[in-house]
Amino acid sequence: MNIVTQYCCDLCGESYLDKKSCERCEQSHIKPERIEAVRFRAEKYNNPYVDHMLIRMNDGALAKYTFQCIVEQAPDSDKNENEVTEQ
Repeated sequence: MNIVTQYCCDLCGESYLDKKSCERCEQSHIKPERIEAVRFRAEKYNNPYVDHMLIRMNDGALAKYTFQCIVEQAPDSDKNENEVTEQ
């Protein structure tokens, strides 16, 4: 029997057989630093959630993240917990 050691990137979950490759993967990811702006849509669009956010990344880039859908309802929500809402 052989014992196989794997290393898993904490950020993306990819597995590696050697520690250096895993460390290189972890260091390659660009991470969010802070929210710069948040935009909501008017009530008439029937979506109370954030429409999009501008996020400052740790490499200095400003990235726009846009709402796509609800993947899990809050426990006290009136909606079905398994329902996915697309906008």
